[in-house]
Amino acid sequence: MKKNIKIDKKIVYNFFQFLFIIFSILIILSFLVNSINYFQIFLRSVIFSIIFIFWVYFEKKLRDFFPTKIFIILIFVILFTYFFSSYENFKKLDLVLGIDGFSEKISKGEIKIISLLSNPLIYQRYKTTEEIFYEKLKEFNQSIEYLELKIHEYVNKIRTKHNLTTLNFDERLREIARYHSKDMAEKNYFDHVSINGETLADRFKKFNYECKILAGNYVYEGAENLFLGYIYKSYIYEKISGKIISYEFYSLEEFAYEVTNSWYNSEGHRRNILFEHWKNEGIGVFITSDGKVYVTQVFC
Repeated sequence: MKKNIKIDKKIVYNFFQFLFIIFSILIILSFLVNSINYFQIFLRSVIFSIIFIFWVYFEKKLRDFFPTKIFIILIFVILFTYFFSSYENFKKLDLVLGIDGFSEKISKGEIKIISLLSNPLIYQRYKTTEEIFYEKLKEFNQSIEYLELKIHEYVNKIRTKHNLTTLNFDERLREIARYHSKDMAEKNYFDHVSINGETLADRFKKFNYECKILAGNYVYEGAENLFLGYIYKSYIYEKISGKIISYEFYSLEEFAYEVTNSWYNSEGHRRNILFEHWKNEGIGVFITSDGKVYVTQVFC
């Protein structure tokens, strides 16, 4: 004789409710682990709360559809979290709502609604890693002349500490230095001699620059220091995918100091910087699209 097995719906309901809470927490945490911004956490928490309220409101109506209900809510959590994790999606939302430029104004601190939103540094972190990288790259590219002059300033500070005369910044030497930095970047090499065999003396001739420094019985015809680095100090990446999730960038001043300090800590480069007979120098910087920075320093 067959026995009918009765299932307590309340137990099943509580079980699925428990699973929903566990899975929802895991999903939210999986997104928040990659977040580097408190605004993201705040925003996602608010959205999740709204979804939870929606679930409670329709709880009785959906009680008989546990799997469907859980599936729908989890999909909502994933989609909403993904959508609001992209700064570009905020811009698209601006267009849909007819308030184009709203997110940009918040990011620049032009709209003071909440102190958290009005801080451009905090909001900047909400942007994607790629967006932040290219903004920093743009900053460096727009400040090349400033960077060159800052390196020149630090070089003269070193010379002053060693009781040497400061060097003049020579525009023509900068042109030669920029030419070599660009050539190294575009042809992917790092050397005083180009791939075509061009030396510093050849570059002087190319630009019709004559360099002859008389010192006793010696004639010096210029010298050159090189540096290769990146606009960032370090980065963090995901071990599985290898994707970079955040950078620690140099400020322009920090980078200029890093260049001069690197030269000073190298015997050959330091000798060039502290050579007492130099009168002029030119600094030439070239930056590639992946943030690699080539610096050439030419003395005469």
